[in-house]
Amino acid sequence: MQYKIMKPINYIITGLDNRTLFSIISLCLILNNYFINKFIYSDYILYNALDDQLSTDRITTIIYLIKKLKWIGYILIPIVLFVKISLISFCIEIGVIFKSYKVNIKNIFHVVLVAELVFLTQQIVRTLSLYFSNYNTLNEIQNFYPLSILSLFEPENLAIWLVYPLQVLNIFMLAYFFLIAYGLSIFLNKNFTGMLSFTFGTYGICLLIWVLLVMFLHVNIL
Repeated sequence: MQYKIMKPINYIITGLDNRTLFSIISLCLILNNYFINKFIYSDYILYNALDDQLSTDRITTIIYLIKKLKWIGYILIPIVLFVKISLISFCIEIGVIFKSYKVNIKNIFHVVLVAELVFLTQQIVRTLSLYFSNYNTLNEIQNFYPLSILSLFEPENLAIWLVYPLQVLNIFMLAYFFLIAYGLSIFLNKNFTGMLSFTFGTYGICLLIWVLLVMFLHVNIL
């Protein structure tokens, strides 16, 4: 696996500490979110989404409140990121314990954090694609996931419980699994193929449970 293309990834995995990497990813996500709020979710889009349900004055008030409370969303981004990385690391740690592998949770956290760069790239690609596209409704924006299975269908024609799993099945998710496996192979000094199988058997199972839970909620509650 020591190809030239992997050298930057090797540097990130072995050369950056968790605090620096976490700060970089958090800052990029905040900036991406700011860009979305400013240029994607325009007043026009929000008015169109609420026009059939509320009066103009009520919509104006809601949009004002949304803008006023945006800072809360920015603060929550690093908190949500930390919780997400911790939960995924815990899923992998369970597999490590069962396999009796010699790697500490800090290294696992670091590998998962590095892999999060894949989803950061996905967010940036999605934001830029939306910016240069002509989407006029909130549903179109929310259902736009490039390089996913969902992009092959018309979301309006699908059952609501099918939308999320089809969003999850995408090229970036596959790259995410590969990068976790590659990082673990470095820290554990194990074969990449074996670590890929291990990643699917740990995080993959947790992801499947999560997707099934979301589908269940869509069918029975939402």
